Amino acid sequence: MEDGIDLDTWLDDAGLGYLGVAGCLTLVSGTDERLVLEAFGAQLDEPLSLDDVIETMVRAVGVVLWGDGLIAFEINGFEGTRPEVLQQASQDGRAASIYWNVEGVVRLTCAGKGRMRGSEELLVLDDSCSLPKELLPDLVAAFDREEDMVLPGLRAAERFAALSTDGLVVDDDVAMYPLLTVLPDLEAVDSEHLGFSEEAPSLAVRILAASPGAQRALAEWAAYQALLRVELDDDPRVEAVLRSFGLGPAATFGPAAGVLLEVRNRIDVLGRTDPSRHGGAASPEMAAAWMKDRAVQALRYATLDDTATAALGATDALLPFVGDDVAALSVLVTEVLAEAEADLA
Repeated sequence: MEDGIDLDTWLDDAGLGYLGVAGCLTLVSGTDERLVLEAFGAQLDEPLSLDDVIETMVRAVGVVLWGDGLIAFEINGFEGTRPEVLQQASQDGRAASIYWNVEGVVRLTCAGKGRMRGSEELLVLDDSCSLPKELLPDLVAAFDREEDMVLPGLRAAERFAALSTDGLVVDDDVAMYPLLTVLPDLEAVDSEHLGFSEEAPSLAVRILAASPGAQRALAEWAAYQALLRVELDDDPRVEAVLRSFGLGPAATFGPAAGVLLEVRNRIDVLGRTDPSRHGGAASPEMAAAWMKDRAVQALRYATLDDTATAALGATDALLPFVGDDVAALSVLVTEVLAEAEADLA
């Protein structure tokens, strides 16, 4: 990359001028195109033109074979920064992603051989920074010079992935592939930031004070109630999980994983045209898909080994099914815990 060049000029020269406002470039070495596209969750049987993606702003990724690796790019996207994507993309080598947006956020993320090697916004680069140490001197120097950090971040990505972008030109006829959600790991539950915490702070305290057996019973009850309300309780894959409820140990979520993927993918597909993507009211179809997602999330929480997290997460996921009525939820939870403790006595 030529020194002294500005971001807009570099993007224009590379045929990527449409990334000027916000974009993500992911450099990958030592792997193949199909593996990387699958890591991104690309729908390989539904390629789009670049014009289609720019016009509709559908979430999509394009890939260019380059040097000893490839470069993936997203318009106003950030999938390349997600650990679950970058770890898979780097299975055979190294991958580094640089993301920027209109709000001035610039993030560099690195992974190698399927393991995360660091991810940071390029704002505070000190000894606590998780990025590979060999990248820091040049990044710190650029920051001290008050440079726009996108190009220094890209240079760092090049160095980490051992893949230069010199001479890169992306043709307008490049194939773009719409993206479906790659499932992340289940997020930890912070009892102070649950949907019911502000209105009923004592509810989380009550759940945490319950015995592990009662917590498990609450989690399984909450998951079943949510699934019942979206009519997923009789899906054979969900039933395979529900049959293990009430037996003591945590059930295994695996049989229902396909249901969660289907729901998330439905949300992705609907989201390409749904009014909610522009801040409007969600269509009935989208609203129904969101509720199914909450119900399957409740089931996913209910299968965790940690009974406290299982109970908090599943209960929180149930809240929309009682009309966000925290008082009503609190009454139900109290009754379920009391009955479970009595059964365990």
